[in-house]
Amino acid sequence: MQLFILHSCKTNRLLQSLRFKHLYAFSHLWFKTTYECADESFLRPPMDSIPQPFKFLLQGASGIWEQDDKLSQRIIEILLRSLEDGLDHKKYYESEFKNGHGYLRIINYTPLKCLDDEVEGLGMHTDMSCVTIVYQDQIGGLQVKSREGKWMDINPCEETLVVNIGDMLQAWSNEKFRSSEHRVILKKPVNRFSLAFFWCFEDEKVIFAPDEVVGEGYARI
Repeated sequence: MQLFILHSCKTNRLLQSLRFKHLYAFSHLWFKTTYECADESFLRPPMDSIPQPFKFLLQGASGIWEQDDKLSQRIIEILLRSLEDGLDHKKYYESEFKNGHGYLRIINYTPLKCLDDEVEGLGMHTDMSCVTIVYQDQIGGLQVKSREGKWMDINPCEETLVVNIGDMLQAWSNEKFRSSEHRVILKKPVNRFSLAFFWCFEDEKVIFAPDEVVGEGYARI
């Protein structure tokens, strides 16, 4: 399994498209019921047109939410180790991140009837999470903005997950980690599916960069 971590510049804009439909769930058990109850506003595709592993979720498969939660915690631990030499990463994980939680989102980008050119399925935005784990199908379309302002394709790769740094971690790290600016482009007249797991701080937490993370002689942003 490979992890591709994205981080770049920050934006406060969130542009949603009519082609973008999603289902939220705090565990895998919600997906099957929610899908079965979806109305025409979700533009629900036939089950036999949905690729794996999304079909597993909608059929009530277990374990994916729990695995993503554990992986998110492991990613946070690795990122904390990379922050500063001598930083007590175990202390900050226990005090700041231990009570974090995540939620899954299965996303269906519905195609246009006539797609003569590329269109935005979801406009440029950053994630509000600490980290986001993304699995995209083989259709592709995910792009990230480089520091030079150019859009780069993040092409699907078998057994590879994309990890986005989110706004919460950017704020807590005093912008030492940068939230990735990204979007989705629809290139083909077919449904595009992706699975995103957003791992966040606990509810109502006040996000504040610790002095040791800010560093001596640096201003808190």
